[in-house]
Amino acid sequence: RALLYGIDYGTGIKNKVLEAMSYAIPTIGYKEAFTNLDLVDKKNCLIVDSLKDLINICNSKDLSKISNNLHSYTKKNFSLQVITSKIQGIFNDKKNI
Repeated sequence: RALLYGIDYGTGIKNKVLEAMSYAIPTIGYKEAFTNLDLVDKKNCLIVDSLKDLINICNSKDLSKISNNLHSYTKKNFSLQVITSKIQGIFNDKKNI
């Protein structure tokens, strides 16, 4: 089981990618799928350059390690506690202006 994100254009964080990552579902896609995410190819995502690469990865990779790394990454960077803390920090900074 994996998310195959075959769109090779666009900007901003892809919510489908984040959602899959939060469920520890390995994510495979073009570099644009991971825009604004601090991910490392072959550690917590799989970046492909062509449809042929995508097919080869799907046929040959054990994705369990990447799955575990994804879950840790999203927990560390996008958990409710982390996001709440970031928002509170923004409001606290505004109060000090």
